[in-house]
Amino acid sequence: MGAFHNAAPLVSSFTCAFVVGSIAQEFARGAAVRMRKGEGALRAVFKLVARARRRYGGYIVHLGVVFMFVGFTGAAYDRTEESAMLPGASMSLGEYDLRYDGPRREVDPTKQMIFTDMTLMRSGSRSGERVSPAKFIYRLRPEMPTTEVAIHSRPGEDLYVIMATVDPMTQRATFQVKVRPLVWWIWFGGMLARSGRLPQLTQITGTPLDFRTAIISSLFLAWSSTQRSSRKSC
Repeated sequence: MGAFHNAAPLVSSFTCAFVVGSIAQEFARGAAVRMRKGEGALRAVFKLVARARRRYGGYIVHLGVVFMFVGFTGAAYDRTEESAMLPGASMSLGEYDLRYDGPRREVDPTKQMIFTDMTLMRSGSRSGERVSPAKFIYRLRPEMPTTEVAIHSRPGEDLYVIMATVDPMTQRATFQVKVRPLVWWIWFGGMLARSGRLPQLTQITGTPLDFRTAIISSLFLAWSSTQRSSRKSC
């Protein structure tokens, strides 16, 4: 079983590379034919997909699924660190440095919120940003607090900061920090797969939507989804 888990990321990476190469080859062959007629590369791709929207829209959907599997594969390379700290103390994981600044309590009509503010800095950076993992204690269910994970996301990897416990007297807090590569690509792939339906729908429904507008909309949806995921931080 251990051998399977060790081999699975390699098999997934090889399969993803093979599928991406196959899809790229389909686009390149079709575009090359049109380019022989004097069309530019970008125009050739647009015209190619416009003439066979179901076929190439399907390729875009498959490409999105491949990107999602690239993101899933990143879970095999997780790195995790745990530490108990007092305010002012720091911990490191890979290229990230986290300084614990102290706890903070806020209250609203439905719950009590206990934040543990931390300053996140990457190696070589002079400035940092605040991340605040938290516990939410709801008035109706005080015995079941929820854990609010602070997330710092970028295309290469995501950083998760989890506050396990905090002592209100000493302000000593326990944290788990995890780095998971390639999560961003799950969001991107999911929206790319979804937006790959747009070129097909313009043909199925017969709507007058310009094909270039459909492609630009697809790319915008994929980009905006990754921006939303990168802003998910407590």
